[in-house]
Amino acid sequence: MRAGLTHRRAIIVGAGQSGLAVAAALSAEGLRPQHEFVVIDAASTGQRSWSSRWHSMELLSDARHSALSPRRLLGDQRRHPRVDEMADYLSFVEARLGVETVWGVRAVGVEQRGNGSTLLLSTTAGRCRPAT
Repeated sequence: MRAGLTHRRAIIVGAGQSGLAVAAALSAEGLRPQHEFVVIDAASTGQRSWSSRWHSMELLSDARHSALSPRRLLGDQRRHPRVDEMADYLSFVEARLGVETVWGVRAVGVEQRGNGSTLLLSTTAGRCRPAT
């Protein structure tokens, strides 16, 4: 088991827009990254899925509706952000939140434990036991 993946209140699977939105929400509730929660992503270090998209691709939603709480996307809020812009933006958000994503770890299964309120996550780095 890789250090830092076990005994956390939450493990967020994926360092993309949704995963970082969850990290921002947990941070807003006072949980600390790397202490109470951790973010894992199956990609190689820093290679967000946005990096492998067509460079001409744009989001369907405008910048105003694509931003996360730590900071809005800069520039015209009516434009549709490009792939490279989103990859850079997500790296900024990750740093702003203090999240140190554990790259190269894939979630492979989830099991209910006890009365069903506890979940055990299996990853390519081993099983992650929740904090008690």
